[in-house]
Amino acid sequence: MTAAAQLVATLRAAGVHLEPTASGRVRYSAPRGVLTAEDVEALRRHRAAVLAELYDERGYRTELAGDTLILVHHEHRCPCGRHFKCTAPTCAGRTIPCAVCRIEWGGGE
Repeated sequence: MTAAAQLVATLRAAGVHLEPTASGRVRYSAPRGVLTAEDVEALRRHRAAVLAELYDERGYRTELAGDTLILVHHEHRCPCGRHFKCTAPTCAGRTIPCAVCRIEWGGGE
């Protein structure tokens, strides 16, 4: 179990409710006196990994790039053969050119 998974499990066992926000933060609520300053600091310190755990519970695929969390809904394959990851749910299943091809083609699809 990762440190983030352990932190989430420990806090939930103590009655803390955790959820990811659309802005990339962890929203938490707890009964008065349950959450300590150390717990809040641990959430801040492990924010990206905790978010990854919370998103994973909701069925999202995530990747950590340093301290940055990337949500990956699906992958595309450009006609040139390059693969790239995408977070926009509206384009799933469409053929979309990669950034290199867009530049080479003058920005058009």
